[in-house]
Amino acid sequence: MPPTPIGSRRPARSLRLGFAVASVALLLAACSSTATPTPVATVAAATTTPLPTDTPTPTAIATPTDTPTPMPVAGPLCTGPQLRGAIMIWHTAGGAVTGDFFVGPLTSTSGGLLCYMQGTSEGQMVSAGAVIADSGASSAQINSGDEFLPVDPGGRIYGHVTWTNWCRTGPRQPVTVALVLPDHLGRVVLNTSGRTPLPSCASSGSPSAVTSTSWSETYP
Repeated sequence: MPPTPIGSRRPARSLRLGFAVASVALLLAACSSTATPTPVATVAAATTTPLPTDTPTPTAIATPTDTPTPMPVAGPLCTGPQLRGAIMIWHTAGGAVTGDFFVGPLTSTSGGLLCYMQGTSEGQMVSAGAVIADSGASSAQINSGDEFLPVDPGGRIYGHVTWTNWCRTGPRQPVTVALVLPDHLGRVVLNTSGRTPLPSCASSGSPSAVTSTSWSETYP
C-alpha cells in the first residue's frame, strides 16, 4: 500500500483537538454558571403571649337580714300564796269527771304585772282537807317549750283536771281541786260550790287517777 501523505493527516488531528478544547470550555462555562444558593435565614413566627390581667375580686353584697324581735324577758313565776282560784264548772262524760278552773292574783289591786305561770301543775282531788287522788308529783313540771303566761291584776289563767275510776265509798262533799305548782312554788286550793260529781268505777283493782293540763290564757 502506498504511504499516506503527511499533509493529509494534519487536518484530522486539529479537528479532534479543537473539539476537546470546546468540550472543556463548555464544561467550565456550565460549572461557572451554577451558583451556590445563599441560605435564607428562616424567621420563626413570633408568638405573642398576652400579658396577664388581674382578675377582679368579686365584691360581696351584703344580704339584708331580718332583725329578730327581742323576746320579752319573763319575770318571776307565781307562787301559791300569790294566787287564788276556783272551779267554774264540772263535766261528766264516759264515767270521767272534768273540772274547768281558773287561777289569778290573790288581790286585784293595780300595780302592773304580778308574776308568770308556766308549765303544768300536779292536780289533787281534796275532800275535807285530805288528798283522795292525785296526778303524781312528776306531773308538776316545766318544759323548755312551755310558754310564759303573765298574771295581771284582775286577770285569769285557765286549765282543767280530769278525775277517773272512783271505786271507794264517800267521799265527803264538797270535793275540790288543789294545784301543786312546779319547782316547789307552792300550792293553790281552788274554791268550789255545791256537790262534786263522782267518776264511775272502771277497775276496782286500780287506783283513782287524776290528769291535769298546762296553763292557757283562754278559757278551754
